[in-house]
Amino acid sequence: DIFKKNGASIACCRWPVTAGNFEKIDYLIPEITDENELKPDCLEHYLKISSTSLHGIIKRYINTLKLKKQPEEDLFSTSCISDIIRTFKPDVVFTHPASVDSYKHKYGEKDPKTLEMIRLADKMVGDIIKAVEDIGMIEQTTFIVLSDHGHERVEREIALNEVFLRDGLFGKLTAYECGHSAEIYLNSISQEDALSYLKSKVNEGSSGISKVFSKDELVKRYGTFGDFSIMVEGDEGIMF
Repeated sequence: DIFKKNGASIACCRWPVTAGNFEKIDYLIPEITDENELKPDCLEHYLKISSTSLHGIIKRYINTLKLKKQPEEDLFSTSCISDIIRTFKPDVVFTHPASVDSYKHKYGEKDPKTLEMIRLADKMVGDIIKAVEDIGMIEQTTFIVLSDHGHERVEREIALNEVFLRDGLFGKLTAYECGHSAEIYLNSISQEDALSYLKSKVNEGSSGISKVFSKDELVKRYGTFGDFSIMVEGDEGIMF
């Protein structure tokens, strides 16, 4: 919205939650999350949901795709966005490569296949930079490479509500588990007593809890807030 209000032209290639937003995005190839949408006719579906000005570029690279398989999907995106840059010279560009994420989930952080995807991601960033160089805009361009999350190897999974049940506290404490951390909701137990109990579980092998944060601490230190009362963080390699 800010870019558009300032008169910038915008290109998005497989950037999340952009489908149908032709009013604000000048050059749009949206992300497709459901592989079944592509099965009848991959080309027809992409042409239907993308900017008409990009149909030639889509047709040029559509054979790269194997439905939603990686890294083919990222190679398609990188080729398309590089050509969009060369052809239309948009002011702002968004693209969303996901092959590293896919491979880390599937094979783990250090698997050779994952490391190869990291090298490929590096090359794809280089391809986009080269496209900007080709139009003579490298000195006027800022590149931002970011991630929406990291990955950590999981060695053990712990159900905190089972721990609370074993200790006779389930119902008074309820965990909403979210990976390496968990939100704790209280019922008929004071915040003070709940914090005291949870802190006693820190470094206890069966609980997996390494840190305990009160709601006030979370707001002050991390700007995190919600309708929960406490948040706990797991030991290394622990998932709740």
